[in-house]
Amino acid sequence: SPEAVRGAIVVTNVSPAVTSHSIRQFLEKVGPIVSLSFPHSRDPHRAVAVCKYQHEESATRAIAELDGMDLED
Repeated sequence: SPEAVRGAIVVTNVSPAVTSHSIRQFLEKVGPIVSLSFPHSRDPHRAVAVCKYQHEESATRAIAELDGMDLED
């Protein structure tokens, strides 16, 4: 589940099959992104992505609209 912290969200449980390009396109649906990173995850089968939005409202909107959605659909 993503969490908003000053314009940033942490997206957990990301499949390794999901590309950085596809996750960026998915997250840009709610607003412009300043940065997107993939810190090392302890679970090799599920990655973590950290997305920093240009506007804090976009992060809040991302959680409201995108939480629980499957990126592989």
